[in-house]
Amino acid sequence: MRKTLTAFLCLIAFTAACKKEEPAQKPPEGALAQVNGVYIMQADMDNVIAAQTPQGQKYSKTIFGQESLLDVLVREQLLLANAQSNNIDENPVYQKTIDDMQRDFDARLADAKKYNLIKILKETLRQDGTIAVSQKEIDDYYKKYKYEITIRQMVISNAQDAATVLKELRAVSGSKEAKFIELAKKYSVDPQADLDKGQVYTFIPGEYLPEIENAAANSPVNSIQGFIKTKRGFHIIYKVGEKGITKKDAQDRIVKIIENQKLDKYLAGLSDKYKVEVYKDYED
Repeated sequence: MRKTLTAFLCLIAFTAACKKEEPAQKPPEGALAQVNGVYIMQADMDNVIAAQTPQGQKYSKTIFGQESLLDVLVREQLLLANAQSNNIDENPVYQKTIDDMQRDFDARLADAKKYNLIKILKETLRQDGTIAVSQKEIDDYYKKYKYEITIRQMVISNAQDAATVLKELRAVSGSKEAKFIELAKKYSVDPQADLDKGQVYTFIPGEYLPEIENAAANSPVNSIQGFIKTKRGFHIIYKVGEKGITKKDAQDRIVKIIENQKLDKYLAGLSDKYKVEVYKDYED
């Protein structure tokens, strides 16, 4: 009996010794640290460094910078492990924050998908000739329109205010430009204008609204025209100037004009194909 007990105790001691001598699990290649079973990898540090400013990257690539950054990553993982063990992910504030972020991400992703689908479709239409623009078309367009016009503009939301502004402008003796800027700050709802700086619009025919282009082309410099109703509102314009433009400066702009004209025709056909129905009429 004594011999059997002694042999059993020796077996236990031997087994325990074997367990103690088992080598620890080797960390994966590129591991810099481990917190609660989660490895912090060199790739994690590289990703953080890549997002830094050039000056920050310069420091983070030094021994001191990498040591400091690793300490930050370890501290971050400690906090994360503690948050997880305390079920912070069930906190209503946390859940609402993440839900809001997810909705924002989904919306931006949907916009990105639409943008890129349309971008690639347009490129396809250029390649197959549907909206492609030839050099002859550019040359012919330039022969007709070798000039650009500069105007100031205010867009007013109702006819009554437009009439009031136009009457006040026409009552001004001498230069009307300063008064135009003053009234634009008060009345204009033009979303594109920088009203504090009295922003001007410069265009060659085809780049802007036809009604405004015609009014500006057929009026002298320093004159007021208005009010002109378009789909955007009631316009009053002040013609700042008109000058010639070289083909070199006009070429890219002409390409966009002709391309948009062709795209409009293409879309008109799509409206029939896909049966567009507009239910809201915004006319007064």
